[in-house]
Amino acid sequence: MIQKENHKYEKGTFIFLILCFCYGFYRHGLYFYFQGQMSIKDVFMPVLPSLIGVIESFLFTKLKKEKISWNTFSIGILLGILIPPSFPLLYFIIISLSYFFLVWMLQKLFSRVHFLNLYKCLILLLTLVLPVSYQNVVEQNGAFAYGTIDILFGKGIGGYGTTNIVLLLFFYFFLTNSFYYKKELPIYAIATYAVCFFTHYFLVPSAFLLSQVLNSSVFFSFILFLPTNETSPVSKKGKILYGVVVGLCSYLFIHVCKIVEGAYISLAITNLLYSIWYLIYKLRQNSTKLSVYK
Repeated sequence: MIQKENHKYEKGTFIFLILCFCYGFYRHGLYFYFQGQMSIKDVFMPVLPSLIGVIESFLFTKLKKEKISWNTFSIGILLGILIPPSFPLLYFIIISLSYFFLVWMLQKLFSRVHFLNLYKCLILLLTLVLPVSYQNVVEQNGAFAYGTIDILFGKGIGGYGTTNIVLLLFFYFFLTNSFYYKKELPIYAIATYAVCFFTHYFLVPSAFLLSQVLNSSVFFSFILFLPTNETSPVSKKGKILYGVVVGLCSYLFIHVCKIVEGAYISLAITNLLYSIWYLIYKLRQNSTKLSVYK
């Protein structure tokens, strides 16, 4: 039963990521190509990272002598759709290989660390250092003003296929019946973020605040990354604390530090603190067992 539920969860996630990829392909490629504003090369260049990511993930799974699953392909697709559409391909290959190296070296020791979220944070760091744009080649050469409805359906700032909030909400409701999906965590985090956001806007209204009311990084990280079964607390109190801290820190990074995709950094810090606590807890537990045997 548990294995069947896990299979359903992984398959559902894979289908969702395929839809995200297809939306990114339309939003950053076909939409402009059929208007005669983008070349066929520029349409397919942002597709390569996901294809390369799937190949890398497949080879890495084979190298570890593990079973190929839906999750194998999901990881590869995620590596590609998390990067901005204009991200250099060479940098992607280096960072994606670094991700698999870190997983291979550290996952057994730090089993609670969300390495995919750390990968996204590394992408964010490079976007701050390198001249990388969140816009595709057509948007960089023209003036585009998107309204609230446009942003809701994916025309906001984010990765190649991570900006469609409507698609994310459908995914959330689809997985609420899954045993492996901690549906309470996104609610705690989004509620905390919303309270902080509207309190700030009520006290100090600003155009930047209003522009971030539908920040796609908040929805994507909270709905897809935050509830991951292996990298988040199990107890009710632990879930509440974890969700509230992530929501609060996301607000601080986005609205105080002005990092648009700051929700990923917030999750990384909270997850690392939780992972360290869990590691210390397991070490103490093991030492207690040894003392009993003595």
